[in-house]
Amino acid sequence: MSVLAADVAPATVPVLEAIGLGKTCGDRAVLADLDFAMERGEFVVLHGANGAGKSLLLRLWLGLERPDAGSARLLGGELARGSRQQRRALLARTGVVFEQDALFEDRSVGDNVALALAAAPRRSKAAARRAVHESLLLVGLKHVDHLRPSALPAATRRRVALARAIAHRPELLLVDEPAAGLDPLAGAAIHELIAQLRTRLDLSVLLATRTFEPVPGVRLLRCQVIAPKGVPGVKLFEHQVV
Repeated sequence: MSVLAADVAPATVPVLEAIGLGKTCGDRAVLADLDFAMERGEFVVLHGANGAGKSLLLRLWLGLERPDAGSARLLGGELARGSRQQRRALLARTGVVFEQDALFEDRSVGDNVALALAAAPRRSKAAARRAVHESLLLVGLKHVDHLRPSALPAATRRRVALARAIAHRPELLLVDEPAAGLDPLAGAAIHELIAQLRTRLDLSVLLATRTFEPVPGVRLLRCQVIAPKGVPGVKLFEHQVV
């Protein structure tokens, strides 16, 4: 397969794939010969403690880190090795929610959500406003377009970040620790919302989290640090939820 797949990957191509993936941080082999595939339409939860490599895996798939061995493929392509145009094409089909929500404090909620539309095909201002409004409604928010993120509680900020991630109607949604810092009820509500968005928008979802209550239909992967022969590394252990 080429570095970047065609603009529309065949349905048989995994939406996320790791092939012999290896990554070293300093003198520590964090990932070694990791193989993984996530099929279109799946909801996969990557579960593990702090430092277990969850965020690193997401950064490798997003091309924010380069693997030392093997490949990390997103929608059939490798973001770390493609051209700027090729990366933009793949990211236009991907929604991302970072752990710290990454909202711009000097912009309104509406403007933050609209940023996701920059990589999408051009649309009128009216169509962009409609997309922002619809995305905020999908995450349960009304009348917040004009507010600054600093005026919102943490749980609402996470919903704004989700609205931005789905505003351009991606195929794949990557979410990193959406419940971090929230109370258990608010965290569970965010996880439930992500499951609802997956169904309503026909998304493939990878959710990295420290806390998750297994539910039917979710593929659960435990991301654990192990130390064979005294050398620590990360392994994925699958637990099918039925």
